[in-house]
Amino acid sequence: MRLLAFVCERSAARAVEEARKTGSWPDGLELVTVPCSGRVDVLHITGALTRGYAGVLVVGCFEEACEFVQGNLVARRRVDYLRQLLAQAGVQADRVRFEFASPAGAPRLVRAVREMTEAVQALGKGERA
Repeated sequence: MRLLAFVCERSAARAVEEARKTGSWPDGLELVTVPCSGRVDVLHITGALTRGYAGVLVVGCFEEACEFVQGNLVARRRVDYLRQLLAQAGVQADRVRFEFASPAGAPRLVRAVREMTEAVQALGKGERA
């Protein structure tokens, strides 16, 4: 099972580095580092799903910490919108998720990745809702 995560270079990427140093980062998650989670478009996410990724995680800064002011909120709204579209199309919306992270938030991010991995595994491979 392949999972993809788009991670903000200012928050989540640093948390990933910390998790890797401690050995707590789970295997099987491919990363794409972006300048801001707000740069992740619905087309990036749907493209990943159509290329065979079982799930896509978008990780941005906490609300008050976004260097681009509201990029993280834009990303969260896009993910929410896409989840609605997926559900309407008969695709399991749980294959897409948004998380907030901080540079020092490795344990929280690791927990979110594990939760998503378990949820996507429970959904099965590419089956419709």
